[in-house]
Amino acid sequence: MDDPSVGPRLTDALSQARWPESWRRWLATDIEIHIRAGSSHEEIFSSMYPADVSNIDDVVRAWATHPSLCGIPNGVAAFFRASPTTFDRSATDMADWALSSDSRALLDPAPWSHELRDLVRTAVEGAVAFRLVGYHAYEASMGLLTRWSHDLLTQQGRYVAIDVIDLPTNRPSYLSPLLAARWPMASSDADTFAVVNFFAQGDLAPLLRHAPRRLHVLWAWELEQVPPLAVAVARDFNIDTVYALSPWSASAFSSALSCSVGVLALTNPAYLADNEATTQSSRGPYVLSILDARSRLGRKNPEAVLRAWAAVADDFPGHSLVLKTMALAGEASEELMELIARSPRTRLIDDHLSDEEYRDLVANAAAYVTLPRSEGLGLTPLEAAVHGIPVVYSDYSGLHDNFHGAFFPVPVTMVRVGDSGYDNTPYPDDAWWGDPDIAVAAEQLRHALVMPRDAARAQGNSIRQRLQHDHDAAGEIVGALSDVTLSDAWLVRREQLGRRTWWLKLTRHAVRILAPLRPVGAAVFRALPESLRRRLRATRA
Repeated sequence: MDDPSVGPRLTDALSQARWPESWRRWLATDIEIHIRAGSSHEEIFSSMYPADVSNIDDVVRAWATHPSLCGIPNGVAAFFRASPTTFDRSATDMADWALSSDSRALLDPAPWSHELRDLVRTAVEGAVAFRLVGYHAYEASMGLLTRWSHDLLTQQGRYVAIDVIDLPTNRPSYLSPLLAARWPMASSDADTFAVVNFFAQGDLAPLLRHAPRRLHVLWAWELEQVPPLAVAVARDFNIDTVYALSPWSASAFSSALSCSVGVLALTNPAYLADNEATTQSSRGPYVLSILDARSRLGRKNPEAVLRAWAAVADDFPGHSLVLKTMALAGEASEELMELIARSPRTRLIDDHLSDEEYRDLVANAAAYVTLPRSEGLGLTPLEAAVHGIPVVYSDYSGLHDNFHGAFFPVPVTMVRVGDSGYDNTPYPDDAWWGDPDIAVAAEQLRHALVMPRDAARAQGNSIRQRLQHDHDAAGEIVGALSDVTLSDAWLVRREQLGRRTWWLKLTRHAVRILAPLRPVGAAVFRALPESLRRRLRATRA
């Protein structure tokens, strides 16, 4: 059992000024993250940072020698750490600092400073040529895609480095395993597979601190009209290949971008297991719809779900509608919340569910309804389908690609994005997407609610087989992307790390010594003939 006095004792010990402030700050932060994620102090100091918890020096050493998220030991990376997940400098720069004399004032007080530097050298020697960039600590879809990419590479025995991007909504349950892992360091010119939502950051600059030799990007996009920002990013960053989540999305990118475009339909490995509900043999008495309000309500179109349900509710008095949302409270209009409140037998769940609670909610639904105006992939309806839950869906975009007419498609009418009545940023008003037919959706929902369980399972198994094919194809693609070696330039750079301080210091001293001579040089320059000054300016330019 975890000793309840450990936490206060550690806090008190870390408040002492014996160790650098950066160590005390980030060690305390990491411990807090692990605790909030559900780990006990005993678990933290037995498996993550093995140490004698009664000896604070041993605790600090165990944490400081553990690889950080960039592969450099925490004891070095802490001095460059700007948040629980981000660093101000590249791992290569951190290594150079740690191996130079500049670090001595901060590292030498530790009795194991030589061990720390040896670990930095080991990290440099073991640097990898492939880096995976993305929202690893984010619980939304892009975080899932990044983690699934890494899972595929791990299954294939590929050793890759990652770059974790800090977001305000990081959950300890996602961040704690990342902090506890032993990540390698990436070379400064590592080939990169970036799993990013570039619209959240504006461009790739914060993600790619050093331009890689090759850049392959997986982008999620939900419209046929690709915005100018994507075109500019693809051009400015010399992207080699853009991978889309469905053939429909790939077609949109192909028409707008000059670079290569492919399909990489990453799949949740959990889809591939037998996901038949175990809690009961028949479907539960509720219709389910799931949406992330941060993904723009105008596109997700919850009103269509509510109206389709209202049209059939009287015919199925024993059923209810469960609307599972994320961040709806902060995104929804008063009109939408009022529509939900008036909806017959409707339950709103706008809270985080555990994995088990979420699975039970999906697996035991009577039917699943999703009526977005456009969708790049459609993760949650696929989850329902492979559980053998009949799905009513807009027959357009990525949903059309994924379902191939299975279950209950709803035709759409193409309308202007700007006519939906919502703030649709980053979707342009003059683009087009599909408005589902509510009357047909209601009729399809009636069919879904009376569909025999065996028939639903059969169609779900067919979709699972297609997902398995997609999963295998994605594994081959991502595996091939990561099959790279370190460049000759990096091998030279690796030998230089920690050995360039002397001439940099000499240059700095020379600049300081010569600084008083700058006014004299300027006066001499002004005294030169105008023609010579022009030639000198042109040469300098």
